[in-house]
Amino acid sequence: MKIRRIWFWCLAGLLVWTLALAGQPSEEEALVSLHFEGVELATVIKYISEVTGKVVLFDPGRVKGKVTVIAPGKIPKDQLWPLFESILEVQGYTTVTVGSVVKIIPAAEAKTTGIEVRKGSRLDRPSPREAVVTQVVPLKYADAQELARTLAPLVSPRGHIVAYRPTNALIIVDYASNVARLVKLISGEKDAPSGQ
Repeated sequence: MKIRRIWFWCLAGLLVWTLALAGQPSEEEALVSLHFEGVELATVIKYISEVTGKVVLFDPGRVKGKVTVIAPGKIPKDQLWPLFESILEVQGYTTVTVGSVVKIIPAAEAKTTGIEVRKGSRLDRPSPREAVVTQVVPLKYADAQELARTLAPLVSPRGHIVAYRPTNALIIVDYASNVARLVKLISGEKDAPSGQ
């Protein structure tokens, strides 16, 4: 009777251990190959959606182009989405998340769409993303209009910077990495996050 009980618990433990291992991706499964040469952007979007499990919405008539990405080895899956957003940036597009759906739109339209809005003169949450964001920066010791004119050449061609006089604040709409760079300049930080 004792031997049966020992066997039962050994088999039960083995079963639990096997199920636990089956639920975890192996190191090989956590890596993906990314090698595209002159591939249509729609094909890349489909691949990224399948690998990441994200629902992606885009207009194939407006979101198009050819993509070349050469990665010498496999990359971790968790780095795939930030890399994808960089691919979109190079092509002139960005992502806007609405609930569980990610929309891909031309970056020039992002400033009039529901993009992420941040407030403050520091980046408390540096973004690893290369999406377009809006940053509201209140100013204490500088005139917003003067600073907006000074920083305007540093905004990307698809970005935008305006002064809001009633509260003496800057409103910056640009890719997250460039917003981080501008906030670094405004706040005078030596080693601000790069947003990458």
